[in-house]
Amino acid sequence: MGNVDVKKIVIVIICILALAIGAFFVINSGGKKYTLEKISEEDCKYFEVYTAGKYGVLNEKGEMVVQAIYDEIIIPNPKEPVFICKNASGNTKVISENKDNAFAKYDKVEAISLDSINTHFPYEKSVLRFEKDGKYRTN
Repeated sequence: MGNVDVKKIVIVIICILALAIGAFFVINSGGKKYTLEKISEEDCKYFEVYTAGKYGVLNEKGEMVVQAIYDEIIIPNPKEPVFICKNASGNTKVISENKDNAFAKYDKVEAISLDSINTHFPYEKSVLRFEKDGKYRTN
C-alpha cells in the first residue's frame, strides 16, 4: 500500500506541473500587448451628422463622405474611415470613406462598447467584433 500512495503523489505532482507549464504558455502566447488608444477631439477626422431624421458622416473638411440615409451610424475610431451604418430594419453595413462594404463577408460587424470608461468616444478604437456563421471573433 505504501507504493500506491507514492505513485498517486507523483502522478498528482506531474499533473500540477503540466497544468502550470500549459497555463504559462497560454498566457504568454503570441506576445500581444493591448492598450486602449487615446483620441483627443483635435485628432478627429470624421463626424456624425444628423439631417432630415437620418445620420451620415462628414470628414474634417466638411465633405459628406457617407450620405445621411441611415438610422444610426457608429464611428468606432474618429481618426479612421470605418463607419458602421444601421437601418431601421436592423440591417448593418460597414463602409469606409470610399463607400465599399469593407466587411461584406461577415454576417455582422459591431463596435465594442466601452461602458465603464467616461469618454466622448465610447467605443474600442482598434478592435471590432465580427460574426460569421454564428461564431464571433475580434480583430
